[in-house]
Amino acid sequence: MTYSTAIAQKLSSHKWQDRIIILQVNDPANQLLEKQLIELKKHKAGLDDRNLIVYQMIQNKYKKGFSNDGQWESTKDSDNIKQIDEEFEVLLIGLDGGIKLRKNEFISCQKLFEVIDQMPMRQSEIRKGNKSDSLNYFD
Repeated sequence: MTYSTAIAQKLSSHKWQDRIIILQVNDPANQLLEKQLIELKKHKAGLDDRNLIVYQMIQNKYKKGFSNDGQWESTKDSDNIKQIDEEFEVLLIGLDGGIKLRKNEFISCQKLFEVIDQMPMRQSEIRKGNKSDSLNYFD
């Protein structure tokens, strides 16, 4: 997937600080997008604990967060944006900037947290006592 300079710079500002979830669709009315946003909102504490930042991308626009409110920013060089082949895509980008998970379907926060909690850097966070265990978010 190719991103414009504008969004690439935003994403690179998170390297070694935050994990990123990108929700990308071609149609803003996509039902999977809405379902995924609702799921993420329900587990905000777990997102915060894992330093997860959410970006929504629709065609040549993006915004940070999982709210329906807020202003979309233009990528300005939309010719460089590759449209996704599927109707819906979820990407998880790790602290190192690498893609850790790519799905074309809804993913529960429980599954997402399981993937993250198995990552070496996350394991280190848990051992150091800086972050809590994912089980606290599904009682």
